[in-house]
Amino acid sequence: MKVYRKSLVAAAMVVCMALGMTGCGSEPLDGKQIAATVGETEMTLGEANFLLRYQQVQTESYYESMLGEGIYEMDLYGTGATYAEDFKASIMDQMQEYYIMEAKAADYGVALTEEDTAAIAEAAAKFLSDNDANTKEQMTADQATVERILTLMTIRNKMENVLYAEADVTVTDEEAAQRGFSYISVTKGSGETALTEEDIQSYKDKLANVAEAVKGGDTMEGAAVAEGMTAYTGSYGEGTDAYYAEAMIAALDALKEGEVSDVIETDAELYLLQVTADFDEAATASRKESLVLSKQSAYYNSVLESWKAEYPLTVEEAVWEQVVFDRSYEAKAE
Repeated sequence: MKVYRKSLVAAAMVVCMALGMTGCGSEPLDGKQIAATVGETEMTLGEANFLLRYQQVQTESYYESMLGEGIYEMDLYGTGATYAEDFKASIMDQMQEYYIMEAKAADYGVALTEEDTAAIAEAAAKFLSDNDANTKEQMTADQATVERILTLMTIRNKMENVLYAEADVTVTDEEAAQRGFSYISVTKGSGETALTEEDIQSYKDKLANVAEAVKGGDTMEGAAVAEGMTAYTGSYGEGTDAYYAEAMIAALDALKEGEVSDVIETDAELYLLQVTADFDEAATASRKESLVLSKQSAYYNSVLESWKAEYPLTVEEAVWEQVVFDRSYEAKAE
């Protein structure tokens, strides 16, 4: 898995950096200014601004599709800070992480290979060739800066793999155990789309017919099709039961493997449930993998936090405040 994660990250990084962008804005920044220090290592404004502008492409398209324009003045996280402030703080946190991992890399035998260096140079050149002069100027993007950010990203990803392996975590079957089930749900709707009482009774009758068929040996899927309905499969256990309505989980907990529930009615939906496996091997294996990654991530973050005291972040506010959200970037359609 570790090798797969490395190759996936490297491939995604090159593809992303090859996207073209268009942008407009105010006068370009002097990227050679020192925006912050991490420990005793100076961070240029060009590096921090490039990472911010590149990520701005991703975040704007996501948030503006839901919230419209003006997101940078909004308090999206309820912290009392604007999204612009939160976003800039997150970029500095990322840069601190990159610099720390670079400083610790030699201790863990982590270094760029010749292939890494060549791929980084090629990706940076591709990014620069895909963008016009104004966009590159606004993003403080030149060959050295783009290569520098890609180098920091690559080292950080290599360090993550090393620390994930060092975590040496285990997850037991009991900890990850998942039950498998099949179900049919009918949403009652609301307002003009709400089901009538007659509709609801009709669905109850169909669900009752499905239940009888399943008790007689049919599968939930087959019996549902016979009634013009669709059955779905799922799994649940500790940590995943919150994905489903409480009424569903309570009913499932009362069933043994193979048993079918009565028709369950809540204010919003109708349900029919069958437990198909007390121990769903595939779902448990998937949950186990998720828990392992979660524990590895927690270990990585704990190590990173311990190193932050050794490499504190000091932001040059007068320099960093020059970075404002008065411009827009978007990925070109390809």
